[in-house]
Amino acid sequence: MTAEPVAVLDVSTWRHNLPAQAAGWLSNAVSTARAVLRQRARDSGAELAAAFAQASARSGQALAALDAGGKVVIADEEASLLLGVPARVPAFDPTVRWRPALDLGRLSSHATKQARLDHGWIGSTQIATGLTAEPLRLTLRPVFLAGQPIGTLAVFGSENGDPVESEAPERVMSPPSRIVGVSGERMVLLHRHEVRFAEADGSDVWLDTDEGRLQASVHGIDKLEDELAGSEFLRVHRRFLVNLSCVRAIDRGERGELLLIIDSTTREALPVSRRNVPAVRRALGI
Repeated sequence: MTAEPVAVLDVSTWRHNLPAQAAGWLSNAVSTARAVLRQRARDSGAELAAAFAQASARSGQALAALDAGGKVVIADEEASLLLGVPARVPAFDPTVRWRPALDLGRLSSHATKQARLDHGWIGSTQIATGLTAEPLRLTLRPVFLAGQPIGTLAVFGSENGDPVESEAPERVMSPPSRIVGVSGERMVLLHRHEVRFAEADGSDVWLDTDEGRLQASVHGIDKLEDELAGSEFLRVHRRFLVNLSCVRAIDRGERGELLLIIDSTTREALPVSRRNVPAVRRALGI
């Protein structure tokens, strides 16, 4: 689901070769486990959305449902403005959940850990939004599925529960000045301006560069996006991470979708997903 390994299946024998059917068995076992994990993840998204719907019916405050990693499953109109995500558009599948403008990852992770220890735990804190001079009060209410915490309901403007101690801010890391591409046995060190865009192909990431098309050394476009956070690169589509300084023009596709025309010999046209259009417009000043 995230292109990151979560476990290892090992089959071994003592002083004998593995039977021929071992590879097939391992492949089937991995496929089965992956299908189960994906279904559980979708179930958790549906459960968070259901908890949101119940709370929204009786709450008059801004409300959002967050998964354990701090991504948004669904948010109401007020919360969507604070978080920079679409209003009331559920994202059950973890691969398409919204990444909020506010960094709520550590808070949501902390809430999930506390809920494992105490199912009745509710937390409260204050966060800076950048929209007002005063910090905004926030209550975190864990949501459970089969007795396990799967995320939280974030109630903005409310502060009821155990205080969540502020953690020391993590040292902000500058984006790397080089991106590593791989061509056969050769590793190519690229300056960021030499990479026009990155394209995901499953867990593989391909770089469109002055050196040609190279495979990135990192696995998963989400990981590359995290590494380049704060730079001129912006995620415009689930498959594309674009160097905005290489955008030459903007066009419309046959279905009205936004297309970014990249400054290259091929004049590549990259689609912008609907949910990323506002961020692209802000970044390009259009």
